[in-house]
Amino acid sequence: MRIKNYHIHVDENIDREEQIIPSMILQPIVENAVNHGLFHKNENGTIVVSFEALVSNGIKVTVEDDGIGINRSMEMNRKSIRNNKSTSSTVSQQRFELWKQNKNWNIDYSIVDKGTIGKGTGTLVTLIFNQPEHL
Repeated sequence: MRIKNYHIHVDENIDREEQIIPSMILQPIVENAVNHGLFHKNENGTIVVSFEALVSNGIKVTVEDDGIGINRSMEMNRKSIRNNKSTSSTVSQQRFELWKQNKNWNIDYSIVDKGTIGKGTGTLVTLIFNQPEHL
């Protein structure tokens, strides 16, 4: 196993019993962090999942790893003999669009190689869940 540590931080302003986010949204993102970020790292790594309450009736969720980074991972995939393309990012984006079309959620999504923003190695995924009042 390549995960040495994992941390889950939940903002104290989030009611853990009442707050909901769409199901199965975070699973493929965390899986990508393990399979593409930490798997190719020479030593064990860390994943941090944070939930932050937003003033605008939303939640900011970040999934951060200290793996090899998305840019290096994509380069390795391009050079791979197997050439099996990861489709989970595309599937996640399609899922976000379906939630938006259903008018239940508006989900903003970004993924950044931490090396490009001067924060070491790894990948940072940020999701902003803006949910309607009626949910």
